[in-house]
Amino acid sequence: MGGLEEATKLKDQGNNAFRNQEWDKALEFYTKAIEAYNAEPSFYTNRAQVC
Repeated sequence: MGGLEEATKLKDQGNNAFRNQEWDKALEFYTKAIEAYNAEPSFYTNRAQVC
């Protein structure tokens, strides 16, 4: 597993944390998604929603 597939799973974990208002966890997952695959704009916009 790697690249976009891995990053999408991390984003999904971030979304779950966001829904549960676990802001620090959401930020961490979105940042890891960006590190795994930095060409997907939604990872950046999701992370921006946390701030």
